[in-house]
Amino acid sequence: ADLIWGPGNWSKKQRGIGKSVAFAKAYGGGADVITKTAGIDITTARAVVKAFDRAYPQIVTHSKRLQRQAAQRGWDIVTPVYGRRLALSRDRSYAALNYEAQSVARDIFADALLRATDEGVTCVLPIHDELITQWPIEAAEEGAATMQRLMTSRYLDGPIDASSDILWGGSWGSHPDYKIPSHEDYRPDEHAAHHITEDSQ
Repeated sequence: ADLIWGPGNWSKKQRGIGKSVAFAKAYGGGADVITKTAGIDITTARAVVKAFDRAYPQIVTHSKRLQRQAAQRGWDIVTPVYGRRLALSRDRSYAALNYEAQSVARDIFADALLRATDEGVTCVLPIHDELITQWPIEAAEEGAATMQRLMTSRYLDGPIDASSDILWGGSWGSHPDYKIPSHEDYRPDEHAAHHITEDSQ
């Protein structure tokens, strides 16, 4: 957001636009793509692309390096965590950076899912970087702390922090907007607590 409008205290919507710019750059998108994803005019988009490249020259350099390596290996990339090989389209070589980033996020999340399974957690559904689990109502607070611990880790020198929300009810789908009711809203016929635990990768 600061690259678009300059330093400031930006709204959630504006921060979302800034995030969409970062995603577009990670996918190899230029100013034309950013005008569509971020909803800004082409002049601003071009200025943002130049500002982004100046602010994060390592991203540009690493992206080009990944593309060269992929071409040398026959158009695939090797993931950093487990060395999985991912096929990369010759026509979409610009996506190499995103493939690498997403593969790291996937492997970190998969490790957390395995840790939860090993501890006997009832995993209901993984959604992107969230994991929905189910606990008895009397163990809700303990479950939230457990999930936060299991999904917190490190990658290289960076922390992977997690947060956990408790949804009270008989079904996690009872609260589609993720509104968290209080204990007073609990009804005796609802017997389970569900957690939405999210990695902040």
